[in-house]
Amino acid sequence: MQPILHQEFDVTVVAVQPWGLAVQLQDGTPGTIDNTKDPDWPTGNREALVGQVLHAAVLDDERTPVRLSALKTDLVIARVKRAALNE
Repeated sequence: MQPILHQEFDVTVVAVQPWGLAVQLQDGTPGTIDNTKDPDWPTGNREALVGQVLHAAVLDDERTPVRLSALKTDLVIARVKRAALNE
């Protein structure tokens, strides 16, 4: 499945990188959440995130791996954008 811009997914954190989180969509598609798009960054135990499921929206579907955001503001923006397409 090819993720599409502004879609939302539950993703599993598979690794913590210096620049953000490596995640995997439910179908196995790899993704990344930059540090600035992670609501818990820079606080907390980053390694404890491995294995956790986050809800995220696609910010850039043309990158490999796909770029996502777990910020509430980006999730709201994604919903507004999808709703505008359906009008």
